[in-house]
Amino acid sequence: MESKNVRAVERAIDILDAIRKKGKAVGVTEISHDIGLAKSTVYRLLETLLDKNMLHKDEDAETYALGYKVLELAFSASTNWDLINLAMPYLEELRDEFNETTALALKVGLNYAYIAEAVSHQEFRVNPILGRQYPLHWAGTGKAILAYVDECDRIEALKLAPYSRSTPLTVTDPEILLKQIEQIRRDGYAVSFGERAEGAAVIASPVCDRQGYVQAAVCLVGPESRLRKMDLSAVGKAVVEVGQKVQLVYRTAGVKLPRI
Repeated sequence: MESKNVRAVERAIDILDAIRKKGKAVGVTEISHDIGLAKSTVYRLLETLLDKNMLHKDEDAETYALGYKVLELAFSASTNWDLINLAMPYLEELRDEFNETTALALKVGLNYAYIAEAVSHQEFRVNPILGRQYPLHWAGTGKAILAYVDECDRIEALKLAPYSRSTPLTVTDPEILLKQIEQIRRDGYAVSFGERAEGAAVIASPVCDRQGYVQAAVCLVGPESRLRKMDLSAVGKAVVEVGQKVQLVYRTAGVKLPRI
C-alpha cells in the first residue's frame, strides 16, 4: 500500500510540473501525453488535486491550471529566497510617499499573482488578494511584466487575451496590447484604470533577475478616483525607482527569483 501511495504522489507531482512547464491551462489529453500516463489515471489525479485546491479548472474549456494552494506553498517557501523581506522596506517607502497600497507581484507562467503588500493607511483603499492568479493582460501589473517577457511568452499571452476578460475595460485586442507594450517599454511603467477590478487603478514597473528575465513587478494600487487626480508621470517615475531598487537589492544579495 505504501508503494502505491508513493507512486500516486510522484504522479501528482509530475502533473503539477507538467502544467507549470506549459505556463498555461492544459487539458487531460495533453497532460497524459506529456507524462506518459493513461487519461483515466490522469483524470483521477486531477480531481484529487482539484479537491485540495492545488489546481483550478476552467469548466468551459475543460482545462487545468495551477491553483492558489500551489502559490501559498511557494510563498511560504519564499522566506528562503528573502523575496518579501528584501522588498518590503521599499514597498513601505512607496506606500508612505503616496499613501496608497503598494505590492509585489510574481510572474507565474502566463499569469501573475500578488505575494506581498504594504497596505495604505487610508480607510478607503484597494488591497490586492494575495496568491490569486490573473492573466498577464489584465491591468497594469500584468502588462508591466508582459512588456518584458520573452517573445514566446508574449505570443502565447496575446493568443489567450481575446478569450479572457475581467471587466468591460479589460484590453483583449492583441493589436492594442502590442501598442500598449511599446508605450510601457518607452515609459518603463504601466498604468491602467478599472481593467482588472472596476473602480481600481494601478501603476506598475517590472523587476528582472540577474539574467535579465522579468520575474516580478512592483506596483501602486488605489481607487481610480484618487489616482486620476495624481501626476501619473511623477508617480510612474517613483514606481520605476522602487522597482529598480528592489531589482538591485535582489541582485546584490544574490537572490534567485523563482520561475514558476
